[in-house]
Amino acid sequence: MSAKLTLTLIAAMVFLPSFALATVYIDDGLETVLNGSNPVYDNIIVDSVNTDPYSTLTMLSGAYISGYLDILSRGHLYMEGGTVIQDIYLYDNAYAAISGGTVNVKLRAQDNSIIVISGGDIFGYLWGTENGVFKISGGIFYDDLKGFDNSNTIIAGTDFYIDGQPAAYGDYQFAAYTWHTITGTLYNGDPINTDLYSGTYTTVFTLTPELSCTLDLQGDLNNDCRIDLIDFTMMAANWLLDCNMDPTNSRCR
Repeated sequence: MSAKLTLTLIAAMVFLPSFALATVYIDDGLETVLNGSNPVYDNIIVDSVNTDPYSTLTMLSGAYISGYLDILSRGHLYMEGGTVIQDIYLYDNAYAAISGGTVNVKLRAQDNSIIVISGGDIFGYLWGTENGVFKISGGIFYDDLKGFDNSNTIIAGTDFYIDGQPAAYGDYQFAAYTWHTITGTLYNGDPINTDLYSGTYTTVFTLTPELSCTLDLQGDLNNDCRIDLIDFTMMAANWLLDCNMDPTNSRCR
């Protein structure tokens, strides 16, 4: 388990919003935690030097970043709450999981980066490009979902309609420079009613009943890229089951 470092020093580097924002670099290979006690009135760049292990920024309830937030070079962002006033950009195999909080401007996934959204308020548009991936199972979206250059936006839920017509699960590729409307219910129950923009013909929008995890997270028993009470319940259901002693048990597969 990586050590946790609460970002207390940044609070001493506060610049008044009327001045040009400075940039804070998080390149220590540890987890930095922001909450209501340490607002940041600067820009933040995570993993600008490709550290090994990667650096992680976790945003909890009350966290505040007045500038932009860039996640680079395999860096990780876990946003459970808080607010980012400007853009969030991911480049070069970076990863973000957004389950709460507010993003005021746009989210960009580029260069094989992945952004997983299961909650939160996203006021700006989503921009996928150069093999960037969005995985959406929740959240409230106030702007468009845009795709360019081999990007893939995966939307999990039910009762989808595209341009007013029922939409089956699967991949959708539209002509370049075209707009389309999607409605439905996301996996977590949030409604979705927004526009899709296909900037290139290689853009893919995928509709699926639920998301699967492409990352190897130890303890993630239901393969949803999170460890929570669902995983605990699954483990508890099999507690003390010995498949060597009882190989015919239906839970031994």
